[in-house]
Amino acid sequence: MVSEHDDGKIDGKHISAYVMLILAPLFWAGNYVVGRAFAPELPPATLVFLRWLIASLMMLPFVYSELRPAIPAICKNWFWLIRQALLGIAVFTGLMYTALQTTTAINAGIIMAMTPIIIPLLSVSLKRATFSISVFTGAIISFLGIAFIISRGSPMEIIERGFVRGDLIALVAMLVWALYLIFVKDRPSSLRPNVVLFATMSLSCVIVFPAMLIEMEIGRVMIVSTSSLMAVIYIGIFPSLISYFLFNRGTEIVGPSHGGLFMHLLPVWTVVLSVLFLEESLALYHAVGIAFVALGMYIVFRKP
Repeated sequence: MVSEHDDGKIDGKHISAYVMLILAPLFWAGNYVVGRAFAPELPPATLVFLRWLIASLMMLPFVYSELRPAIPAICKNWFWLIRQALLGIAVFTGLMYTALQTTTAINAGIIMAMTPIIIPLLSVSLKRATFSISVFTGAIISFLGIAFIISRGSPMEIIERGFVRGDLIALVAMLVWALYLIFVKDRPSSLRPNVVLFATMSLSCVIVFPAMLIEMEIGRVMIVSTSSLMAVIYIGIFPSLISYFLFNRGTEIVGPSHGGLFMHLLPVWTVVLSVLFLEESLALYHAVGIAFVALGMYIVFRKP
């Protein structure tokens, strides 16, 4: 619960926490917008490799003291770390940047907003949770909203023209990210969160490096310019490191139930930034889709 002084005002500590929780999804939304804007200049595998290489190098001085004593635990839990690096870092970001080659940042952001509903549904499929009518109903309603967005408000046209490839890839990326978040709960107690983040980021560079070489071999090479370099630096620092720090710190102060609600700002910020910087337009089918996703979330997360 948010603590308040006798005069009814929220204290400065909580104000700073809410600022952190507002900025974190803003920077994550910036990742979608920048990835979309520089799609022709930054091939997906190359962008994934450079993003996490920069983030790893930036984080190394801060985690080095924790890293050395954690080496035995890292070796012992190598399978879990590789799985997390593969799902949440390498595959997820690679799929999302691939999706942004052919879909809009707005669509990608809205599709990702469905993650909190998919997590309990996948947990049931993996026998990590019991079946819930409310979760199933909410998931179906939210998926109808996503389907409406993917079809651009004309479901019948899918039969004639087919799906937009980028939307389907973003949908797969969202599923992969949900799996990653489910397995996060299995973090071994011997591994501190900072060590896990650094290890998975570093491992993702190793995992995606062959894909980057293949990408270059087929002619998908990064177009080096001042703007593309600035884009890579932004993605490597703000969405990759600063957002995680802000979100984790803000959640520590206000609690997970309050902090988690701020993730719903991700599609909002994505829409705002896309309209401002990419000149993407918010259509009626976006509003309808968002309404269905919001209704699904309400059904899933409403209190008894």
